Amino acid sequence: MSPKAKTLARRLLKQNRGTRSFPARSWRVIAREDYGDQIHNATLCRFAISEGEWIPKDEHLQIVLGLKRPRKQTNNQPRDLFDMATSTLKIMLENRETMPDPDPRIIKQFVKLGWLKRTRVGAR
Repeated sequence: MSPKAKTLARRLLKQNRGTRSFPARSWRVIAREDYGDQIHNATLCRFAISEGEWIPKDEHLQIVLGLKRPRKQTNNQPRDLFDMATSTLKIMLENRETMPDPDPRIIKQFVKLGWLKRTRVGAR
């Protein structure tokens, strides 16, 4: 239960029961006027009476109540991994030099840490 849900439930109950300065409003009126009939009046009633303990499972209803933010629209276009054009990158990859052999001290450290297994030269 979030504090946001608790405060919203209290506010809805006050609107439904009424106060000295504001007359009582039915759940139907609250649903129609405040939420534009996007949420059913019985859902509002159940949420308010449970004091925010019960929250509707439907994500759209949670967004309408203001308990959850709507998801951001994502752009489904592929992202560029590098700052250069594909053709330039391809040329650079084809013309690259071979890498030098790693330092034997690094290999020993990797073996010591268990990241590499020792290989024995020659057959038994």
